[in-house]
Amino acid sequence: MMPLDAFGLLTDLSESTPEGEHKQITVLFADMISSMELIADRDPEEAQRLLDPVLGRMMQSVQRYEGTISSVRGDGIMALFGAPFAYEDHAVRACYAALRMQEAVKRYAHEIQRTHGVPIQIRVGLNSGEALVYAIGNDAGLALYLSGHMGPKPTVHMTEQENLFCVVAGPRAPNPPALLGSENMADFLRLMADTHQFVVIDSAPILPVADARVLARAVDGVILVVRAGAAPSPIVKRVTSILESVQAPLLGFVLNGAESLGFRSQYSRYYGD
Repeated sequence: MMPLDAFGLLTDLSESTPEGEHKQITVLFADMISSMELIADRDPEEAQRLLDPVLGRMMQSVQRYEGTISSVRGDGIMALFGAPFAYEDHAVRACYAALRMQEAVKRYAHEIQRTHGVPIQIRVGLNSGEALVYAIGNDAGLALYLSGHMGPKPTVHMTEQENLFCVVAGPRAPNPPALLGSENMADFLRLMADTHQFVVIDSAPILPVADARVLARAVDGVILVVRAGAAPSPIVKRVTSILESVQAPLLGFVLNGAESLGFRSQYSRYYGD
């Protein structure tokens, strides 16, 4: 596992200093096993109905032990224990949260297996150590701007990295695809393009929800992020065909979680040590 001090972690609360603060924390990662196969042949609405209760049980378990949800991505979450609020027993709290969510999802999985014939399992990983934690509030994000509840432009935050800025998502919106396809979103993208050299949008996965399909029509290029061993070839082919159907310019792929030792042992003679 990678040491936590390799990360700069964002939280949704603004209790730490803008420059960041070193803290002893525990990070919890949880996601569904083989979720791509489960939702491959389902429409986005049906897939969302299966995924949302799983994510809800994960988040409730984290909040029960006073953890902070740092991010929710498709079929999984990342949560922090010990930041932004310090707890000496952060690791114990994370362990209890992991056990609680496993039990809660197991009960839900039995029901779904009986009613839909769909097997649902999750996996949970924990890592404790020192991390640089800095906070960016999530209360004044893109969702509020797109829905007309903010001023003429969204809040752009500075980060620890030079010349790297970000706009947070904001509170969860009731109909994200409608907001992402709105004229306000088009204005936002034009504004960002006029004031920044590159604009990178971190979207939700393509299969479960329609967000990425809507965004794909509005950008200059799409880079598909695929996790090795988690996304079978038929799933990847279906995703690329969806992108082609909306005429999205696919620039390439990023392969995460690949084992590089075999590649190095085979080709390192050309490059040396």
